[in-house]
Amino acid sequence: MGVVLAALLPVFLLIVLGFALKRSLMRLETQWHGLERLTYYVLFPALLIQTLVKADLTQVPVAGVGGALLLSAALMSLLCLGLRPLLARFAIDGPAFTSIFQGATRWQTYVALAVSGNLYGDVGLALASVAMVAIIPLVNVTSVSVLAHYASPEKQSLRAIAMTVVRNPLIWACAIGLAINVAHLPLPRIWHEVADALGRSSLGSRVFSKRSANSGFFERGRGDTTIDTMTFARCHECRGSAGCRCIESGGLEDRARPQQRSCTYGLRSWLAIQTH
Repeated sequence: MGVVLAALLPVFLLIVLGFALKRSLMRLETQWHGLERLTYYVLFPALLIQTLVKADLTQVPVAGVGGALLLSAALMSLLCLGLRPLLARFAIDGPAFTSIFQGATRWQTYVALAVSGNLYGDVGLALASVAMVAIIPLVNVTSVSVLAHYASPEKQSLRAIAMTVVRNPLIWACAIGLAINVAHLPLPRIWHEVADALGRSSLGSRVFSKRSANSGFFERGRGDTTIDTMTFARCHECRGSAGCRCIESGGLEDRARPQQRSCTYGLRSWLAIQTH
């Protein structure tokens, strides 16, 4: 238990620090939005690639573990979709359903890496790497599809959804890291130094970004606050007004309707905050 707490304590301390920064030095949403984009496009992909590159996959049953996790994630996704008609009877609308879907299917990469490494060493990191490859691509594909279908003001074309998935940097990071590992491609020392630094930076920036969800949640009572249905993030850009580009994820770009008070702050930003 002590090892687990020691692995989780830095994460919670970073969340508290991020919340304090939101209240003091970094009050503008644009500052956090830039940090989220940096994490999503650069820092977190670097962590995924480097973790997969360094993992010794020969120590673990890749097919068995990966297949079990992939099947579990797929079954949970199907279960959530199957429950959609029942949930609709309890006045749970499309955006609210996407929150349920995401909460039931996604996992926390940083916590998994910290706990698995501290508890089981290299074998634990190898298992976590297999889990990343099995879960992250599938969850990203299903999350984007569900968000586009249930939370977008207008129906998105299959081509727009497909292009969003194709341009997803997290999926590419998993593919690149796995390919380098399997092909045993030698990488220069400077790559590992830079990638390790970026990976460590991703923890702080990602957890800091989490404070946007928390601060928005605690400020729901204010009349001038628009709460994002997926992250409870405050949207100072539109507040539900006409002409705001609330969904900005590759080919998915919509404008909020005047009456739409719950707006999607952005699939890219959401994935940076929430996905793993």
